[in-house]
Amino acid sequence: MIYLHATCMTAAFVLLVVGAGIAVGRRRNKRWLDAHKKLGTLSPLLVAVGLIIAYLAVASYSDLHFTIPHAWFGLLTAAAVIATQSLGLAILKNKGGIRFRAAHRWMGRLSLGMMFLMIVSGLMLLYG
Repeated sequence: MIYLHATCMTAAFVLLVVGAGIAVGRRRNKRWLDAHKKLGTLSPLLVAVGLIIAYLAVASYSDLHFTIPHAWFGLLTAAAVIATQSLGLAILKNKGGIRFRAAHRWMGRLSLGMMFLMIVSGLMLLYG
């Protein structure tokens, strides 16, 4: 079950990297925003599924949740990913949404960095 968790989280990370790459490098294409929005919606969904799988995996062999730093920082990372997506939606839904743009970009950068560190942390827990 842990491998399924790792797969969901790694896929979410890859989708976030691709979504950020599209936003940065493909703006000349008229449909960049559609692709960016789809990837930005799918990634938090994969993070949520990954969180549920992690919870179920721990519950299957113990009732001790959040006993290691990876779990706490992983939850914080999931919150950052969801906040990034929420800020992106705020840009689109509000007339003055442009004021959320800088926050969305910085939260996206923070989310990517945190996810990378959580993947490394998870691999160290698993193999190290």
